[in-house]
Amino acid sequence: MPSARISIRRGTKRDLNKIISIEEKCFDKDRFRPTHMRYLLWRPDSVVFVAEISGAPVGFIIASCRKSAKCARIHTIDVLPEFRRKGIGNSLLAEVERIAIERGVEKITLEVRADNFGAKKLYRNAGYEIDCMVFGYYQDGMDAIRMEKKLAAQK
Repeated sequence: MPSARISIRRGTKRDLNKIISIEEKCFDKDRFRPTHMRYLLWRPDSVVFVAEISGAPVGFIIASCRKSAKCARIHTIDVLPEFRRKGIGNSLLAEVERIAIERGVEKITLEVRADNFGAKKLYRNAGYEIDCMVFGYYQDGMDAIRMEKKLAAQK
C-alpha cells in the first residue's frame, strides 16, 4: 500500500482550531494557551505552515519573520505523534527557512526543552546548533536549549 502524500500549505486564521487541537495532542504540559496561539497566528510578521495528509492537518509550524529583521524565531513546531519521523518536521522547517531567506533573514532561533530528545535530533540534523542554555525556561522548571541556524543569503 503506497504511503499517503504529505502536502505543506500556508496556514491561515481559519486554521486556529485545528492548530490548537494539534498542540493539545502533542503537549500535555508547557503548551501555548489558545489566546497566545491566536496572537501568534494573527501577527502580521507570522509565518505559518500546515502539513496535511489526505487533506487532514497533521502538523504545523509558527515563526515570526519581519522583513527588516536579521533574525527569525520559530515559536512552535508540532507534528502529531503518529506522523513523526516521516519528514514532516523537516518539510515544515524548510518552508520557514525558505521564506526567511527570501526576506533577507540571516539566522533563525528557537528554544527546545532540554529533555525533548526527538526535537533536538530533528533540529541538529537540519543544521541548527546550540547557542546557550536557558535555565528554568518552561513552566515546570525544565531548562531550554536555545538553538540557531545561520542562513545562506539568497543570490
